[in-house]
Amino acid sequence: RLGVSMMCPGRQTLSMWTGIHDLEPSLRFEIVPVSDLYDERETVMRSLGSRGWDVVQSSFFDPRAGVTSAKKLRIVNVPFYIDLPRTSPLARKNRITVADLEGMRLRVLRHGNDAMDSLRIDLLADGGVDVIDVDSFDFALFNEAEEKGDAVLTCGAWSGVHPAFVGVPFLCGREVPVFLHYPLEPTLQVQKFVNAMAQLLK
Repeated sequence: RLGVSMMCPGRQTLSMWTGIHDLEPSLRFEIVPVSDLYDERETVMRSLGSRGWDVVQSSFFDPRAGVTSAKKLRIVNVPFYIDLPRTSPLARKNRITVADLEGMRLRVLRHGNDAMDSLRIDLLADGGVDVIDVDSFDFALFNEAEEKGDAVLTCGAWSGVHPAFVGVPFLCGREVPVFLHYPLEPTLQVQKFVNAMAQLLK
């Protein structure tokens, strides 16, 4: 049971299902909806295997509570993007640098992952970008950012989720690892799924 949401659709895991099934034909695969993984009030990551979902794909890890209660398998590294309102002149660029963002407001999820936290620290130290900390990653964030003309720092599945925004690659010298999170004591079926995925990733 793969937990997915609009912000964490699990694309890499879904794309690997055919290969996983070829290796483990007895496995069944179910997609189930989950709430916001990045909201500390939610318990998605702390409830793997017990609340209707077994695995979740996300770049969410160590900084936030509960992630240490799960195992993880690295799937892929993904680049950062700057998501901009389609009306922004920067939305037509092929890539964006820190200099392009000079004087702009950039919304950044604090403690989403280590790479994002590190990039946030550098942006604050640079001082040219007005970094706006956000606590949760959802459509309300994008709706408000679009209304105010703000940019949003995104990566992987987050980029391009809102139709009013365009995701443009951010040249910042960093990538974000994406993991499959699964329980510390997985069932036999979940362990078979993880082993098959790990074999495909070799």
